[in-house]
Parts: sequence; structure tokens; C-alpha cells
Amino acid sequence: MSGLAGALTFVRRVDVQFDECIFALETWGLRPGSAGSIRVGRSRLSPAKSGEYPAKPGEGGVDGEHVLRSGRCKLSVLLYGGSLRPLPMELLLLPWSSLQGVTYLELVPRRAVRPSKRYYGAGNNLLDELIAGLRSFASASQETEEAV
Repeated sequence: MSGLAGALTFVRRVDVQFDECIFALETWGLRPGSAGSIRVGRSRLSPAKSGEYPAKPGEGGVDGEHVLRSGRCKLSVLLYGGSLRPLPMELLLLPWSSLQGVTYLELVPRRAVRPSKRYYGAGNNLLDELIAGLRSFASASQETEEAV
């Protein structure tokens, strides 16, 4: 990867188990048999295009069982921000450490992009809002388990 390509990639680690992240995405509407998308801030996340991982032939959505077996999840993203034109991106989720309960997130542009304040702001906002949602979901899930 060239230095510029690396500078255009957003990387985060979230303190939520990988399987909990996948369960959250399924719960929010990215599940098998659904061609839907979810809004995160001003951007949209949707299943990987047909023929790409994780969609199975004829299905959209995040197939949690398949994702957990393979240990990776790839989503298509349309990044919006300010007057930024919709920018196709790819979001990859990987288990970072199952012992520590950490998931790795990587947001990569799918076409040439001009680095700008708006681009970095939109990418950072998307990941910040997604991480906040994942943490909130995991926290609510943990509270439900403790109440049982």
C-alpha cells in the first residue's frame, strides 16, 4: 500500500467482541434475505455487492453464522459529509483480540479521492458514530444478560 493510500484509510479498534458487532449489524437490519441498508450519521452501510463477501448467492445482508466462521465482515459504504459527493467506500470488520474483546475496523475508499478536511471529517464521523452505536448495543445486551 502506498503512503497516500494508507493516509486515506481510516482505522479504529472498538472494545466490543466481533460476534457482538455482527449481531448488532444483523439486529439493525443487515441480515440475510434483506437488501436493505442502514444509516449511520449521514452515510449509508449496506451488504457487500453481489459476488463479494459476505453475501451468499441470491442473498443480501450480513450472514452472521458465515461471518463468524470466516472471521471477517465486509460492507459497502456510501460516505456523505458536508458538500462531499457520495463516495463509495468499503468497511472491513475483523476480530482483533477475542481475549480482550476488541474488533478492528478499516474504512477504505473504493475510488480515487482528494484528501480534504471534509473527507477526513466525514470518515471520522462515520466511524465515531458506528463505534458509539456498537458500544451502546453491547452495553444494552450485557445489561439484559445480567438481568436474566
